[in-house]
Amino acid sequence: MGRIARRHCIGALIIDEIQHLLTAKDKGSEKMMNFFVTLINEVGIPIILIGTMRARTVLQQDFRQARRGSGMGDMVWEQMKPGDDWDMLIEQMWEYQWTQEKVPLTDELRTAIYEESQGIVDIAVKLYTLAQSRAIGENETIGPSLVRKVAREDLRLVQPMLNALRSGLISEIEKYEDIMPMDLSSVIQMRQSQIDIRATIQKKKEQQEEARQKYESSITEKAIHALISLDVDAKTAEKIVLKIIKEGSDMQPAQVVKQALAKLETEKQQLQQTKIKGPQLNKLAEIIEQGKHRKLSAYESMKEAGIIKDPMQEFAI
Repeated sequence: MGRIARRHCIGALIIDEIQHLLTAKDKGSEKMMNFFVTLINEVGIPIILIGTMRARTVLQQDFRQARRGSGMGDMVWEQMKPGDDWDMLIEQMWEYQWTQEKVPLTDELRTAIYEESQGIVDIAVKLYTLAQSRAIGENETIGPSLVRKVAREDLRLVQPMLNALRSGLISEIEKYEDIMPMDLSSVIQMRQSQIDIRATIQKKKEQQEEARQKYESSITEKAIHALISLDVDAKTAEKIVLKIIKEGSDMQPAQVVKQALAKLETEKQQLQQTKIKGPQLNKLAEIIEQGKHRKLSAYESMKEAGIIKDPMQEFAI
């Protein structure tokens, strides 16, 4: 497997549904986890183990496996809480609305979707899909009452788990090991002093965009001034320079001016060719128009004028 991974340049190996090892017999779970540890050592590529909350039992069998499972860090994806991230998700999802009547996303709808999904993304997406399928062909409208009706009638199997989450009682949530949240309070306290990575990345992107705009603005101004000095109209110079800057990147002012002059020359030649062809086209149009007054077709008019030859005379022996 190590040779194959290196030969095919595999970037990462993802092993999903790891919690199924809990059903293995005769220490099969322990043997498989030992195999994964050896695999990580031998293959030499990132290996990601994914599972539900039940996977904790498998990954925490001993210190060695817990250490391997953490690797460069682990992540627990729990239900989302009401807030900016949840609102952004629902707003993006709401754009995929296929009913004839477009319904705006109101606070009542947000509340209904969250209460019926309890912040679980998969449930929220299914709830929205099922609500639309109900609305299409009926009143073509999605409302809070329809969302709650769909959750009650079409998502019956997950209602006990959702009710447990709504209650907030640990005694009820413990009945379903897959949704039992982890105690992350200690982790959160340790990370309070860390840098907000998301904000840092966003700030870096804004700085890069600002630098890029300043760079392009400088190039644009220099190229336009150079064209104006070559007797090019100011509006024409600005239009063609902006077009070239948009099409390409990392260009110096001299390169922009060179391309702009080439484009202007090409446009000039095309305009001259159009002027040459103009009278000929107008002549044909005039012949056809005169034929219409005599109730002749375009073919008959051009044939009479000698533009189209008679095939019988052309090929007669």
